[in-house]
Amino acid sequence: ASTPAPVSATAAALIAIFGDKQSFSWVTVAFALAGLIPWALEAGGVRVRPWLFFAMTMLPAAGIVLIDRNPGGMFPVMLAVVWLTRVACGPAMTVVPVTTAVAITVGLALLERTTHETGTIYFAGGAGVAFLAGSMIRRQEHLVAELQEARAREAVHAAADERTRIARDIHDVVAHSLTVTMLHVTGARRAISHDPERAAEALERAE
Repeated sequence: ASTPAPVSATAAALIAIFGDKQSFSWVTVAFALAGLIPWALEAGGVRVRPWLFFAMTMLPAAGIVLIDRNPGGMFPVMLAVVWLTRVACGPAMTVVPVTTAVAITVGLALLERTTHETGTIYFAGGAGVAFLAGSMIRRQEHLVAELQEARAREAVHAAADERTRIARDIHDVVAHSLTVTMLHVTGARRAISHDPERAAEALERAE
């Protein structure tokens, strides 16, 4: 995982913990720290499967939002949406995270019986923006990978063309050398009976 993603996840967890003093509790702290585990694993080079990553990030964030009634838990949710959309391995993983984010937002609004104080509209819109951001990052990485593959193929073709050119040049040099050698040998054969010295000179040149 790239460094900015775990750092952003840590910042989102801190926002959830300290963003609203009235909502600060050890429940939020516990869920926020639990939600950082998959990010820490990715930062350490341990690949976490998308569905496992989904469970390890969304469930703690849902606990912050729905159990502790803390809207700040939506920030880890939206960051997870970006990541999961970026690494989506199929249509389900593309849709389920953003749908879950909206469902958590609506669930908080129903629990609090208000959409204004919980920021339901804004968080729902943020989930959509997170989905678009993840899609754009995935598309960009796909294009970069295609460009690198194209450059690699171009390098292979260039190397093959260079080998072909060198082989052609060597062929021309060898062919020219053999032609000259054969001319000297032919001249020596014709002159050997009546002009041995000239034949010897021709053979020397051929050699």
